[in-house]
Amino acid sequence: MLGSVLADLVNLLNPSALILGGELGTAGAPLVQGVEASLRRYAQPATAAALQVLTAALGMRAELTGALQMAASMAAR
Repeated sequence: MLGSVLADLVNLLNPSALILGGELGTAGAPLVQGVEASLRRYAQPATAAALQVLTAALGMRAELTGALQMAASMAAR
Protein backbone atom coordinates (compact mmCIF):
# COMPACT_ATOMS: atom_id res chain seq x y z
CA MET A 1 0.00 0.00 0.00
CA LEU A 2 2.81 2.40 0.91
CA GLY A 3 4.56 1.79 -2.41
CA SER A 4 1.45 2.47 -4.49
CA VAL A 5 0.80 5.77 -2.66
CA LEU A 6 4.44 6.79 -3.04
CA ALA A 7 4.25 5.86 -6.73
CA ASP A 8 1.43 8.39 -7.20
CA LEU A 9 3.54 11.09 -5.54
CA VAL A 10 6.60 10.14 -7.57
CA ASN A 11 4.57 10.32 -10.79
CA LEU A 12 3.29 13.75 -9.79
CA LEU A 13 6.51 15.32 -8.48
CA ASN A 14 9.22 13.39 -10.39
CA PRO A 15 11.88 13.60 -7.63
CA SER A 16 15.40 12.24 -8.07
CA ALA A 17 15.40 10.64 -4.61
CA LEU A 18 12.89 9.34 -2.07
CA ILE A 19 14.15 9.45 1.52
CA LEU A 20 12.55 7.15 4.09
CA GLY A 21 13.04 8.61 7.55
CA GLY A 22 11.91 8.12 11.12
CA GLU A 23 10.58 4.66 11.90
CA LEU A 24 10.40 3.83 8.20
CA GLY A 25 14.07 4.67 7.79
CA THR A 26 15.08 2.27 10.54
CA ALA A 27 13.06 -0.63 9.11
CA GLY A 28 16.02 -1.59 6.94
CA ALA A 29 16.58 -3.25 3.60
CA PRO A 30 13.35 -5.31 3.42
CA LEU A 31 11.19 -2.17 3.51
CA VAL A 32 13.40 -0.31 1.02
CA GLN A 33 13.32 -3.29 -1.35
CA GLY A 34 9.53 -3.54 -1.01
CA VAL A 35 9.07 0.16 -1.75
CA GLU A 36 11.39 -0.09 -4.75
CA ALA A 37 9.45 -3.09 -6.08
CA SER A 38 6.14 -1.24 -5.67
CA LEU A 39 7.54 1.83 -7.40
CA ARG A 40 8.71 -0.28 -10.34
CA ARG A 41 5.23 -1.79 -10.53
CA TYR A 42 3.05 1.32 -10.09
CA ALA A 43 5.13 4.36 -11.13
CA GLN A 44 5.84 5.43 -14.69
CA PRO A 45 8.82 3.36 -15.92
CA ALA A 46 11.11 6.31 -16.72
CA THR A 47 10.31 7.99 -13.41
CA ALA A 48 10.90 4.83 -11.39
CA ALA A 49 14.17 4.09 -13.19
CA ALA A 50 15.62 7.52 -12.35
CA LEU A 51 14.55 7.40 -8.68
CA GLN A 52 16.82 6.48 -5.77
CA VAL A 53 15.18 5.12 -2.62
CA LEU A 54 17.33 5.90 0.42
CA THR A 55 17.03 5.83 4.19
CA ALA A 56 17.64 8.97 6.24
CA ALA A 57 21.03 9.17 7.90
CA LEU A 58 19.52 10.52 11.13
CA GLY A 59 17.18 7.55 11.67
CA MET A 60 14.75 8.06 14.55
CA ARG A 61 16.15 11.53 15.31
CA ALA A 62 15.26 13.02 11.90
CA GLU A 63 12.07 14.77 13.03
CA LEU A 64 13.62 16.13 16.22
CA THR A 65 16.72 17.38 14.43
CA GLY A 66 14.60 19.06 11.76
CA ALA A 67 12.38 20.73 14.36
CA LEU A 68 15.40 22.01 16.28
CA GLN A 69 16.98 23.32 13.08
CA MET A 70 13.76 25.14 12.16
CA ALA A 71 13.45 26.64 15.64
CA ALA A 72 17.06 27.82 15.54
CA SER A 73 16.62 29.44 12.14
CA MET A 74 13.43 31.20 13.25
CA ALA A 75 15.10 32.45 16.43
CA ALA A 76 17.97 33.90 14.39
CA ARG A 77 15.58 36.13 12.40
